[in-house]
Amino acid sequence: MQSELYIAVIVIMSFFFMVTIVTIITLFPKKKMPISTTLGSLRQQFESIHQKMLDLQGQIWSYGSSEEEKSKYWRIACLGVAEKAVIVLQSCYLEREQSEAARAVYDELLMSLMSIGIGEISPSLGEEIDENDQRYRINKREGKPPFGVSKILYPGYYFKPRLNKASEGSDEFIIAPALIEVVGKKPDIVK
Repeated sequence: MQSELYIAVIVIMSFFFMVTIVTIITLFPKKKMPISTTLGSLRQQFESIHQKMLDLQGQIWSYGSSEEEKSKYWRIACLGVAEKAVIVLQSCYLEREQSEAARAVYDELLMSLMSIGIGEISPSLGEEIDENDQRYRINKREGKPPFGVSKILYPGYYFKPRLNKASEGSDEFIIAPALIEVVGKKPDIVK
């Protein structure tokens, strides 16, 4: 979105520059005038204005690329924090069946982390999954594909940055896949 803003600013500045040139050209009479020193100085002024506009254009482009770098570093920092938070989430998930306090901490922590783009990967029991799906790590298999989820040992987590409106379509990063057990819909045939 910021790069679109820079382009819009450059287009508007170029438009005003062109309007200024056209206005000056139309104000001069159509007769052939002898070249005066004022016309030469006017040309020099236009060249210096044009050079200043080119310099500003260069500054705008370098500003945009530095903002992109800052955004990239911010995503990397968020991903690092997210990886550390997932360890705490997994611990609370394992303890939440025994303790209401652990359940409350887990729910609150997950809701807080969702605001920066961390989400839970938790398939429903019986849901049919592909064994090659990177969101799941299969602990135990029984039967033949297609597989259905029989037990969730702990959910997985992904990170999808929500830094600005431009990042809405950005990719998801799997921080930790869900650890699950599956049962095949087709039983093993023993001969």
